[in-house]
Amino acid sequence: MLSENELIKKIQELKQIQPNQNWAVLTENKILSATPSFKPKTQIFSLNLFYQPAFAIAFSCFILIGLVFGLSFTVAQNTVPGDTLYSLKKFSENVQMVFVAPQEKPVAILGQAQKRLAELSKITQENKNQGKKLAASIGQTQESLSEVSKTLKGVPDLEKETIAEKVVLEIESIKGQQKAIEESIQADIMNEGQEESLVQSTISYYNIYLEKEIEKLKNSALTKEQELLLEEAENELAQGNIERALEIVVKEIPPY
Repeated sequence: MLSENELIKKIQELKQIQPNQNWAVLTENKILSATPSFKPKTQIFSLNLFYQPAFAIAFSCFILIGLVFGLSFTVAQNTVPGDTLYSLKKFSENVQMVFVAPQEKPVAILGQAQKRLAELSKITQENKNQGKKLAASIGQTQESLSEVSKTLKGVPDLEKETIAEKVVLEIESIKGQQKAIEESIQADIMNEGQEESLVQSTISYYNIYLEKEIEKLKNSALTKEQELLLEEAENELAQGNIERALEIVVKEIPPY
């Protein structure tokens, strides 16, 4: 049994032992040249895939279909009822309408009605296929104006106050378009029932708009003659003669 002093002496002797130089160099070279034991992750997507014939053909077809579909949508925007791609135009309009905010929808639908009238006007100026397209376009216009009636009727009173002016201006523009087309084709676009429905759906908007305009005129500098006209407009509005009240406020009294 070694004593404590002898054990310490032996350990000190071990520290002085140096490894063989050739063995140290050989071991270092083996460590540095060793191949890693782990394997790199398999690449899921490789650019080489593009060079595979089947994939290249499928990818080219996908791009071609996208381009054709996009071009069809673009061409469809210039179509009118009766054209082959017109249904694609209506589809794109319906998709766009989905993203319109509820408070903006009434004015957006009025905008669509104006598009239908513009299409109808375009058809009346064509010489070929006019009969078939004219009938289809009138039907689309009636459908659009009926949608306007239903939408405007369903708007809450508080929202009517904020959009009244826009609605009145859009409706007046539509009336002008409609009158010009009816004079051109020598026929009414809408029947009496449809016209009445449209009028009833817009009365509240006209009342709100005219009341605001009359109030503004009262607070402006008017001549004696203008004051009398304004008084007449108030009376006409009170009696329900909206068209006459509108004519006085918009046309006969200059802007304030």
